[in-house]
Amino acid sequence: MRAYARIGGRSPILELTKRTGVGGGRALGNAFRVYVGMRHWHPYIQDVVEEIARAGHRRIVGVAMAPHYSNMSVGAYENLLGETVRREDDLYGGGPKTLASACAMRLATRIGGTAAGSPAADEN
Repeated sequence: MRAYARIGGRSPILELTKRTGVGGGRALGNAFRVYVGMRHWHPYIQDVVEEIARAGHRRIVGVAMAPHYSNMSVGAYENLLGETVRREDDLYGGGPKTLASACAMRLATRIGGTAAGSPAADEN
């Protein structure tokens, strides 16, 4: 906890991820709705996928906000998102489908250098 005390008492990751999601949403435009889900903290990916399903979205593009690919980091997010989407489909039928999962750096080059957080396609 002393490490967090040095940086204001808490981790800045959630705030930074949410701000990146807002920027990504602006870059992507109205065709996408951006959601942020975390693996180890609120809002949890599982809860966000439920929210996405309730909103009627049926396709998800997941973006792990890591600067590099690793099975231990990005791979764990991809697996959790995939498992959650499959479970949502089993529970509610017709839940969201994962279209793609990408490292933030790859997506950033496609949308003009702005990394986006977990955009979900706004199409049914």
